[in-house]
Amino acid sequence: SLEIKQSGEYHLTTSIEQCTSTDTINVTIVPGLNLGNDTTICEGDFFTIDLDKDYEDYSWHDGDKSTSKEIHYDGEYFVTVKKLNCIIHSDTLKVNRIKLPRILETTDDTLICENFPLLLKVKAELYDNLLWHDSHTDTVTIVRESGVYWVSASNTCGVETDSIKVT
Repeated sequence: SLEIKQSGEYHLTTSIEQCTSTDTINVTIVPGLNLGNDTTICEGDFFTIDLDKDYEDYSWHDGDKSTSKEIHYDGEYFVTVKKLNCIIHSDTLKVNRIKLPRILETTDDTLICENFPLLLKVKAELYDNLLWHDSHTDTVTIVRESGVYWVSASNTCGVETDSIKVT
């Protein structure tokens, strides 16, 4: 047996006593298919998968037959490709989509009374980090004087900031 690792022309010669026979074959190695690592995209972003155009037949999970696919949404993207009517490769790419953080609710603009601290609250979703004007990172912060106070919610995809006016 012979292990073939690259494309090319291969010759085989056999001999039995006085008889010799030679044959030649051409071997084409077709590279495998790799859509890349599973990935995460931000809401509103997209990317394009461009397949090697050396294949002869392309079949995506949704029936599309093109050599490229724009990815806008989360899910599993599956493609099968063929070459030489018999070599079949397939791969799947899982895509997760992250939404931007959202501040759902903060304390309304309000008044503060002298000698009475005020508790400011925020309700947010889809955030990894919360940051107040004073570097506080909890969902509440205490203020003791008038001013404009801000809070930011952030994740991999962006930041949303809201402010509260205290007089």
